[in-house]
Amino acid sequence: MVRNTPFRKALLMFLQDSGPVSVPAINERFSVHKTTIYRELEMLVQRGKLSEIDFGDGTKRFEIASKGHHHHLVCERCDSVAEIDLHDDFSDQEQNIFEKLGFTITRHNLELFGVCKSCTL
Repeated sequence: MVRNTPFRKALLMFLQDSGPVSVPAINERFSVHKTTIYRELEMLVQRGKLSEIDFGDGTKRFEIASKGHHHHLVCERCDSVAEIDLHDDFSDQEQNIFEKLGFTITRHNLELFGVCKSCTL
């Protein structure tokens, strides 16, 4: 059994109220050693509490895994990230892929890149 430390509680609360967050952003928020942050994140990902997200820019981000299925809008100018729920859950496409190719999809990620409203003003 893993002890629920004060830092772990604070980290999970911070991530619950945030979108995907990078290690540097977590490091700015908490005054703990980076090694502690990486160790906590790794353990929480392994236990299924967090999801690790990569937008292809070389920066790993982390978010609460239990937020449910959603996608991200990523601003290419200010790096802001917004969560978006799409009405189409892709189940028809996933079933079609299985029927045609015999490939079972277990998960997927979809990030949409562009410029946010604040950056277009």
